[in-house]
Amino acid sequence: MGFRANDFASSVGLQYDKSAHTFWGDLAGYPVLIRDLSSRNTLLFQLTAKPAAEEPRQSVLEAWQMSRSGVSNLEYANNRLSCVLSIPKKEPYENLARTIAELVALARDHQLTACCAGCGAEYGYEPVLLDESPATLCAACQSRVRDNMDQLEADAAEIRPNITGNAMGIVLGTVVVFVLTWVVLKMGYLSYLTGYAGLLVGLMLMKKLGKKVTLPAGIIAIVLCIAAACAATLHSFSAEFAEFNQENLSNAEDYCKSYEEAQESLLSMDDDEISALEKETGENYTVMLNKMRSRYETCKLIRDNQTTGDCFRSFKTLLNNEAYKSAKPEFVKSIIWAFATIILGGAVTLPSILRESKGKHTLRVLR
Repeated sequence: MGFRANDFASSVGLQYDKSAHTFWGDLAGYPVLIRDLSSRNTLLFQLTAKPAAEEPRQSVLEAWQMSRSGVSNLEYANNRLSCVLSIPKKEPYENLARTIAELVALARDHQLTACCAGCGAEYGYEPVLLDESPATLCAACQSRVRDNMDQLEADAAEIRPNITGNAMGIVLGTVVVFVLTWVVLKMGYLSYLTGYAGLLVGLMLMKKLGKKVTLPAGIIAIVLCIAAACAATLHSFSAEFAEFNQENLSNAEDYCKSYEEAQESLLSMDDDEISALEKETGENYTVMLNKMRSRYETCKLIRDNQTTGDCFRSFKTLLNNEAYKSAKPEFVKSIIWAFATIILGGAVTLPSILRESKGKHTLRVLR
């Protein structure tokens, strides 16, 4: 059974913001924020408080961590006591609630005082989301953060995209998609990482070289990455068809020669000669050649498409031929996979890059 956020929130005594995947509230007077990463079997714990005198020593925190199971990366910095909590398989809610209570007790034992993460104010603070990161800030710090956000957006509005840099990023990302897709298909399996990784490289390069990513440039990058993935898939299957054709060339040539000789011989005869031959052999040569024609067409395709380039140009004809029919489902699957992964990757990645290029950031109070 999966991790149930509402059940966990009830067992710990926190509230849950589903859209932010964040648990928040006060535990024993301390503001606590927990980021839900249950899909990775972990939670990110954060308690905001300042020291009365000295900060907790890292060696003490490490010793405390070693004495518990399921706690890692425990540290204190910038008025935050934070760690990673692994979700136990047995009695997860009870065990997590116990560990969190012990973390709160650890803060109390070190005489930490609840406060704003920004200025250390001991009152007026509340849980917020800075973009997607949880924090505890007072009203004055929130106002300063919003002012900084407005300035960042104004600065970003003055930046003009470098068209050449964007174009270079798109081209390089497209090349990465082609190479990764081709290599992975050569290894004999599909991976959702190929198209997405190439697109991500392209977008990052566009951002670095072009200074600013625009929506039209992002869409062009997605379209060209899809084209590159499809081209790599076509090339990979064409190479396999060429290899198959080369292995069967001798038999195909012999059959084509036999068929063409029989057809040429039949065409050189008049009707009386054909009738006499059919009576002698008991075979209907016209019917026989018609039956042989289907296999002849296949053998002709094998004979005439011996290189990857030949197969690439004749790909549609080859794919619809009986001899190559078994490859069609895998080819269609590869193309659909390329479309789906790149479009999904673009839908996930591009909006955040566009927001960053525009200098857009958000601050939302958790209520």
